Amino acid sequence: MENKKIAGWLIVVAGLFLIGVTISSTYAYFTGTSEFPSVFKTGTVLESSNGTPSSTQDPQAQVQQAVNQAVGNILPAGSVDKTLNMVSWSVFATFLVYAGAKIAEIGIKLLA
Repeated sequence: MENKKIAGWLIVVAGLFLIGVTISSTYAYFTGTSEFPSVFKTGTVLESSNGTPSSTQDPQAQVQQAVNQAVGNILPAGSVDKTLNMVSWSVFATFLVYAGAKIAEIGIKLLA
C-alpha cells in the first residue's frame, strides 16, 4: 500500500512539473526573452534582374513584381514564419498541459 502512495505522489509531481515547465517556457516565448522553436522556416527568394528595361519586360512579370513589392511593404520579412511558429507552439503547449493534467490525474487516482 505504501509503494502505491509513493508512486502516486511521484506521478502527481511529474504531471505538475510538466505543466509548470510548459507554462514557464510559454511565458518566456511570449515575453520575448526566448525565441520560439523554428518549426516553420521559409527561405527568401531573390529575383535576379536580367538587365532588360522595365518598359520591355513582359507585362505579367511587371504585375508580379508590383504585387511582390506591395506584399513586401504590407508584411514585414519573417512575420509569417513567426506567426506560424507561435501558433504551432501554442498548439503543442496546449497538448503538454493536457498531458500533464492527465498524468497528475493518474497519480491522484493512485493516492485514493
